[in-house]
Amino acid sequence: MNRKFLKKIYKGVGFVEALIALTVSGIVAIVLMSISAEAIQELRKLDLQDAIAQHAVSTAVHIQNLAIEQATGNPEGNVFLTLQMNRCYTFDINDGSLNTSGFLDSNSMARSQYENALIEPDSEFFRIMCVQHPVEGDGRKILVKIIVGSNRVDGKVTSDRDVKDYEHFAIINL
Repeated sequence: MNRKFLKKIYKGVGFVEALIALTVSGIVAIVLMSISAEAIQELRKLDLQDAIAQHAVSTAVHIQNLAIEQATGNPEGNVFLTLQMNRCYTFDINDGSLNTSGFLDSNSMARSQYENALIEPDSEFFRIMCVQHPVEGDGRKILVKIIVGSNRVDGKVTSDRDVKDYEHFAIINL
């Protein structure tokens, strides 16, 4: 009689062990899914930061190419020689040329003033070029600050939900 009772207890304990194992595996699955969700979110943020930095560097190369074209093709009417300090300039969306007719004052500039200066017509990225000052000792070089950002984020600070606008400094040979 004692053996029957032990077998019943053992069968019940096995069922409880199975339930505990299922519960533990469920909790582990939830923890692993939350870790993978955070990793995917971090990868998306890093991908956005990388794309913004890539656009900033390519914009610096683009500006240098525009300056070379101006210096060789039109040395007397070189638009880069007429750029003023502490002013920010946009680019034409269609051909990428520098828009010198409309400028923004870099001292009192808000993001809403330039976030429509898109790189391409259907792009989420914008870019502007701000002239900081001429390089000392040589009037044929200027220091520019290129600001690139995404319209999908606020651009204030890099955090879990936001990516700060990227500021890239470059010396442009005129």
